[in-house]
Amino acid sequence: MSSSKLTGTPVLPSDSLQLDHIPLWDVYHQLGINFGDRVFARIMDGDEEEAPLVNVNYKKLYIDSLKVARVLREKLGGEGKMTYALLGANSTYTHFVNIVAGWLNHWTVSGFIRFLSSSYLICR
Repeated sequence: MSSSKLTGTPVLPSDSLQLDHIPLWDVYHQLGINFGDRVFARIMDGDEEEAPLVNVNYKKLYIDSLKVARVLREKLGGEGKMTYALLGANSTYTHFVNIVAGWLNHWTVSGFIRFLSSSYLICR
């Protein structure tokens, strides 16, 4: 894959991103809305050594996380304080989407690595 397909502008310290005294979920809201076209990460599309790299922008991260956040609220309830712990097999894009989804629900999120399978632990 040519490197020209991997070009993209990240969010820079000089960008107008409000970080002072705001919760983490508001940071991701700002990134998804105001900087949606900016590159969040480059991920491998597949497990093979020669798998192509694909740009993921903040808009995709935000939309994917909002979808997961909605499903989690429907399944787990979203009222009151909640700690949402992820036990993940590895640090994939899907794993990070689930972390951001917890933040967007205003939950405390803890991440753990487990090498057998992915699962979730919810504590109220």
